[in-house]
Order: sequence, then structure tokens, then C-alpha cells
Amino acid sequence: MSNVRLLLLIFGVAQAVLYSSLLPLWEGFDEPWHYGYVQYLATGAGLPVLGKTSLSKELWASMLLCPVSHVVHSALPELQPFDAYFKLGPDARGPERGALETLPREGAVPTTHINYEIQQAPLAYAILAVPGFLLRNVALPERILWLRVFNAVVCVAGTFLAAGYLFRTLGLPEAWRALGIFCILACQMYWATTAHIASDGIALAISIWYFGTLAAFWKQPGSPMAWRLGLATALGLVAKAYFLPLTALALCLVGVKNIRTLPAFALFPLVLAGPWYTRNLLLYGNLSGLLMANAGISPRQVFTSLSKVDWTRTLPYMLRATLWTGNNSFTNFGTVTLNCLLVLLAAGVLLYARRPKPVEWAVLAAVATLCAAILYVAGNDVIFQHGTSAGPAPWYSLPLLVPVLALSLLGMSRSPRIGRPLGIATCLLWMYICIATYIAKLIPLYGGYSEGRTTLSGLLTWYATRTAELTSMLSTISLAPPTLIYLETAAVTGLAIALAVRLTRAL
Repeated sequence: MSNVRLLLLIFGVAQAVLYSSLLPLWEGFDEPWHYGYVQYLATGAGLPVLGKTSLSKELWASMLLCPVSHVVHSALPELQPFDAYFKLGPDARGPERGALETLPREGAVPTTHINYEIQQAPLAYAILAVPGFLLRNVALPERILWLRVFNAVVCVAGTFLAAGYLFRTLGLPEAWRALGIFCILACQMYWATTAHIASDGIALAISIWYFGTLAAFWKQPGSPMAWRLGLATALGLVAKAYFLPLTALALCLVGVKNIRTLPAFALFPLVLAGPWYTRNLLLYGNLSGLLMANAGISPRQVFTSLSKVDWTRTLPYMLRATLWTGNNSFTNFGTVTLNCLLVLLAAGVLLYARRPKPVEWAVLAAVATLCAAILYVAGNDVIFQHGTSAGPAPWYSLPLLVPVLALSLLGMSRSPRIGRPLGIATCLLWMYICIATYIAKLIPLYGGYSEGRTTLSGLLTWYATRTAELTSMLSTISLAPPTLIYLETAAVTGLAIALAVRLTRAL
């Protein structure tokens, strides 16, 4: 399986480049505000403060020069929406792109536009600030492309190693481990999270490692594993605040399994994460430093608001959105296709429930903890957004994907008579979703496809008759030349097919 592992790594890097290249400037989730955090750190001005630190003049000027989704336009109507941009001819779009390329480098000049992503823990932004500083004099679109690729490749490497560790710790057979990594890398929402500038991708990779170290400590509750669990927890805490409840869980498990290892576990969180959360307490009067904590919403209000959530609508949305969400445009994939994938994963979980092993209880406890945290976010959103929320954003639920996938594949591998056909179907369906993501969804979305509902015949006709228009549109809206995007799409398609064939044979 060594050749398959190498192909999987190449598959991941190829998608990191493709997704980063195709995605228009600032079309990643909240990307301008996340990059504003990186840019602020790169100026050497110290740590930002929520409610005081603003976007730079260069950043705000770039937002006025590039198109945005209808979601962003509804919040900031002074920005140009995609549908208006698609009506422009090359003579109008070309100068806009030229103006983006030649923006003055005013990354240290503040504006009146407050940066709300300053609430996030600093690890990912500190990592990105290093290349951000080195690229500070590069034209903004090229700078963002390089930062995206850097972030996505770091996330791929981290995910590849962490997922392999988790799968091995749980005793997943080698072929099924390879299938698990393929499913992660074929998941569109994984790339929507990692292939833009934000903290979610690096936090996701750390969360996978956290699940693995938690299971490893449950198996071998000695000081070496306590050190490792403590390091994973500490890195998680300085990457994302959702590690706070996971830290509480880890403390409980350490107390249950071997209380004598508590000092070994606690050292890294206290040293690495303690200063950040102490700062939050001193500055904001709460531990997380998040907007929702600063809004003064009490836990009692949150729990009361849960009864107002329409769970028959919210749960299906959350499950499908965890697998596929069209970036800041929040478009979706075919409901039937995603429901079929959810059924396959649920079938694996049901098979797993017949034969659970003690080591997996730690992972189940962490999954339950994250589910409780997501429910809390759902209740908070009802209040914070005055009842207009469709459910927690998909990047909140994405950390559940890998552990649930691991349990599902464990169930399939332990019941081979039923599990092998389920595994092959899962592999082939995720291959199809991966290929269709680019050819049938994202390239048409950003290429100006306006034929209504996407159909095979409509897409074929559009590609055959509008190639010149598509190329012209991608040349001004995407961050890499259209020819490179076409070649990358062909490479990712070929790799997805080759891997699916190899994996189905291995199963």
C-alpha cells in the first residue's frame, strides 16, 4: 500500500493547489477578516484586540475591487455581487483585476472597519504571518494564492499524519486506513475549510491528532502518552477555542485512567495555552474571548433557545453541509447524492455499534463532547442572529467528520460480508463527488454559468459553446491562469479515478 499512500499525498497536494487557485479572492469563509489577522501580526504590531483592531486600508480597498457572494453582499451592500460581475465584459473586468494587482501596499494603515476575527486563538495566524511578512511586497492576488497554498499543504500534511495515527491506534486495517484518508481528501468541505486563509484547517488537523492521542492514552495511560495528549490539547487550545470542552474531557479521562499522570498532561496546556486564555480573562472577562461570549448571553438563555430550533430542518442541513458547502456562496450539492453518502456512513456506524471495543470509548466521549458544543452553538446562534440562523456553520461540525468516518469504517471492516460492498460504494461515491465538485459545480459557479439548474446536457453544451467566455472569466476572477486550472482539474480527476480503482481492488 506504499504506492497508494504516495498517490494519496499527491492527490492532496494537487487539490490544495487547484482549490486555492480556482477560489476567487475573498470567497473563502470570512477570508478577508482572517487575512486581516495575519496581516496585522506580520506588521509586528503585537497581538490584536477585539473591538479595536481594524482591517488595513489595502485589504478594504481590495474588497471594493473584487466580486463577492450574495451572502456577503447582503451584509456589505457597497461590495459588488457575483451576478453583477458576470454581466461585465472583459473590457470592464480587466481594469478591475489590474487595479487589484497594483494596489498600494498599505497593510499597516488602519481603517474604520473592525476585524471581528480577532476573536480567534492565534496559532494558525502566527504560522501564516511568517510567509505573510516575506510576501508583503508581492501583489495582493498572488500573495493570497501563495498563502492559501502554504496553508492548505500544511493542513494536508498534518491531516495525512494525524488521520493515519488515529486509524492505526483504533486498529483499522491498512486498506481501510487508505480509504479513510481518500474520503477525507475527496470531501469538498475539507477543502473549503483548508484552502483559504483561516485558522480552521490547522485546527482540524490538530483535532484529528487529539482524537488519536486520546485513544492512545486510553490504551496506554502512562506518562509518555499523557505528555503527547497534553501537547495535542495545548496546540488545539492555541488554535481554536472549541478545544476548551475537549480539554475538560481530557482532564476527566486522565483522572479516571491514571491520576498520577496529571502533571505530565497539564504541563503543555499551562505553558503554551495558559498565557492566551489568561489574556482573554483580563481583556474580555471570559475565557474564550469569542464574540458569542462577549455578547453577554447566558447558558440558561442558550438552553432555552434550543427548543426554538426547527431540528427537522436544521439537522439535515448540518449533516449535508458538513460534507459539501460552496464556500462563501453557500451553494449546495445534490441532496440525493449527499443523502446516499450519509446513509452509507450511517450503515457503517450501525455495524460498528455491534462490536465496539474499550479503546474506542475515548473517541466516542470526544465525539459526544463536540456534539454538545455544537448544540450550544446552535442555541447561541438563535439568539445572536435573532432566529434567522439555519444552523451552526459547517466548519463547526467538520471536526466530527474524521472520528465518525473512522468508526464507520471500523464497522465495515469488522463485518466484511456487508462492509466490503459498503466500503466500495463509499469510495466510488466520494470519487464522483470529488470530480463533480470541480467540473460540475465550482468551475461553472465561478465561470459565470447562468443556465439555471445544473444538468449534464446543459453543462456539456456550456463547456462546448462557451469555452472562450469561461476562460476569459476565470482569467480575471480566479487567482491562477485558466490553463493551469484546467490542467490541475484534469490531474485531480485522474488521481481520483486511479485511487478509487486501487482502493476498491484492495478492499
